[in-house]
Amino acid sequence: MPKYFEVVSRNHKLIYDWGEDMIIRHLVMPGHIEDDTKPVLRWIADNMPGVLVNIMDQYRPENETDPNSPRFNPEFRELARRPSREELMEVYRYARDLGLNFELISFEKRIDIRYLGDEDSLIERLNNV
Repeated sequence: MPKYFEVVSRNHKLIYDWGEDMIIRHLVMPGHIEDDTKPVLRWIADNMPGVLVNIMDQYRPENETDPNSPRFNPEFRELARRPSREELMEVYRYARDLGLNFELISFEKRIDIRYLGDEDSLIERLNNV
């Protein structure tokens, strides 16, 4: 979609500047961490401090991205898998380093997240909720 980022970021910023409550949901796509996810998260941190961000790990290959589907399109081969644990941990660490407000909403199921590397920030906050 032409100018997708420009249009969506402008609209998100308008709502933020109006003082409206909002949650930005970002779906992590396999193989798209450096070129897509990190720039989006950096933009949010720079332009919308404090906004809630739901970093979603639910992507799964379906339809044209599913190699087991009769509709599979080899053009989308890079999307024919879920994001890896390593990719997700890289995204979570990056979001934390940016100071994004993502932990409580992204980890609402109280999963064990000690694998992020330091037990104090995430686990303590989740235990105190």
